[in-house]
Amino acid sequence: MRRVPDNPLTPAFVALLLAALFVVVRLLSVGDGNFGSFVGAGDLLSSGTSLPLQPGAGYDGQFYYRMAIEPLNFDATAVGVTIDSEQRLQRIGYPAMAWLVSLGGLLSVTFSLVAVNVLGLALIAGLGGVFAQRLRRHALWGLALALYYGLAFTLSKDLTEIVEVSFLLLGLLAARQQRYVLAALALSGAVLTRESSMFFVPAVAAWRLYTIVRKRQRPSAIDLTWVVPPLAFGLWQLVVRSGTGRWPITVERRNTVNFPGMPIVRALPELFGSLSVRSVVHLAEAVVLVSIIVFGLISVRKSRAEPLEIAVFIGLAIACLSVDVREKVWTIRSLRMFTDAYVMAMVVLLATSRRLTYVVAAVGAVSVTTYGYFIFNL
Repeated sequence: MRRVPDNPLTPAFVALLLAALFVVVRLLSVGDGNFGSFVGAGDLLSSGTSLPLQPGAGYDGQFYYRMAIEPLNFDATAVGVTIDSEQRLQRIGYPAMAWLVSLGGLLSVTFSLVAVNVLGLALIAGLGGVFAQRLRRHALWGLALALYYGLAFTLSKDLTEIVEVSFLLLGLLAARQQRYVLAALALSGAVLTRESSMFFVPAVAAWRLYTIVRKRQRPSAIDLTWVVPPLAFGLWQLVVRSGTGRWPITVERRNTVNFPGMPIVRALPELFGSLSVRSVVHLAEAVVLVSIIVFGLISVRKSRAEPLEIAVFIGLAIACLSVDVREKVWTIRSLRMFTDAYVMAMVVLLATSRRLTYVVAAVGAVSVTTYGYFIFNL
C-alpha cells in the first residue's frame, strides 16, 4: 500500500470506477441499455409506466422510483405505480436524494436512482478512508467498507442501503469532530432512509444514560445523536399519516425480533438444504457476515473506536443476529439489510491492531461471485 497515495480520495475513486463499470456491464448484458431495468418494476403494480416490466409484483425499486418523481404524493397510485404498503413511504431518504440529483425531475429519474447509489458507494469508501487514517491505517482500507457483497443487490435493484450507510458514516464522522448538530441530522437521514437503522438509538441511549448516572455527567450536545433521529422519524410518520390516514410504522410486518442467534439457527436447514452453485454462495455470504459481526463483538474491548461508534455497532449487531425475517433473507437477497452492521463491524475492527487481510480477502472473494451473478441476472 505504500506505493498507493494515502488519501481518502484513493478508495473513493476505486469504488466509483468499479461501481460504474458494474453498472455499465449490467446495463449492456441484461438491461437492454435501459436504466429503468434497475427499478425492477412488475406488471401488477407498475403497469401505468414506461418502465421495462417483469411478470408479477416486481421489487422495491419501483416504489422509490415513484417517490423520486413525486416525493410528497401519498396517493395509492401515482406516476403509474401503485404502492403496496404505507411502509414504503417512510423510506424517503433515498428517493429524496434521487429527486435532488434529477433536479426535481428535470433529468432522468431512472438514471439518478442509479447515480445516487454509484456515488454513494464512492462516498462510503472515501469516508472509510477517513476513518482508516484516523485509526492509523492506510486510507485504502476504506474499500473494506464498500466491498460488502450485500450492496451488489442494492446497486442492481435501486434500493436504499447505500444511502442509509452513507448517512450513518457521515453522522459518526461529524460526531468525531464534535459537530453534534450535523451528526444528529445525518443520523436522522439514516433512519429516514431505512427504519431498521433505528436499532442504534436504544444502544446509544443506554450508553449515554449509563454514563450520566454512573459517572455523574450532565447531558450534552452528544445526546442529540440519539434524541433527534427518532424525533425526525416520528415527524415524517406524522406527515405520511396526514396524507394516507395510517401510521406507516404500524402497518403489519412479517419480521419479528427473536433471541440473538435463533433466526440463524432457524435458517440452517435452508442454508445447508441444497448444493446448487447459488446456494453455496449464499451459505458463504451468511457465514462470512456472521463471522465478521461476532469478530467485531469480541474485539470491542480492544478497539480504539469512539464510544458512540461502539454503541452504534452493538445496537446494529444485536439487530443483525436477532431479526427473524420470514422471507428467508438469510438465504436470498445477499443479506443487504445487514449492511450497516457489517460496516460498523469493520469500523470497530479497523480500530484494533488485528491483521485484517484474511477478513477482507474473504469478503472480496464472496463479493466477486455475488457481483458476477447480478451482472447476468435481473
